Amino acid sequence: MPLLSFCTMIKKLILLILVGLCTSSLVKAQDTMGVKFDEMLLDIGTFPKDSSVRHCTFKFKNLSQGKLYFYKASPDCPCVSIDLPKKPTPSGGRGEIHVTYDGRNKEIGEMRHWIYFNTNVEPKSFRLRISGVMVE
Repeated sequence: MPLLSFCTMIKKLILLILVGLCTSSLVKAQDTMGVKFDEMLLDIGTFPKDSSVRHCTFKFKNLSQGKLYFYKASPDCPCVSIDLPKKPTPSGGRGEIHVTYDGRNKEIGEMRHWIYFNTNVEPKSFRLRISGVMVE
């Protein structure tokens, strides 16, 4: 009988450890939900060549349990500049990324550009897109 109760106690201990590990994994998964943008694509519309410097703003919410830092932003064209938040965004907080498109040295027509980002939360890297049409 003592051996049976010892085995039962070991099983309960193992079960308790497994439950603890699963719970900590669930908390960690919630911590890595990361950042959610209101829009992943911003259309800056149709604009004339003589007014080809355009501004747009990506708005986001920090869904992680910790502060959100943007480490890097890399546009696929030097005609796009990015203004990242200067301070970390607190958990549950909202923020903005300001983007400027300078089409003064670009040809008339449709434009589409990707901006690549690196952060400290999941997804650690992602991309957003701007698009528009420049006319005479």
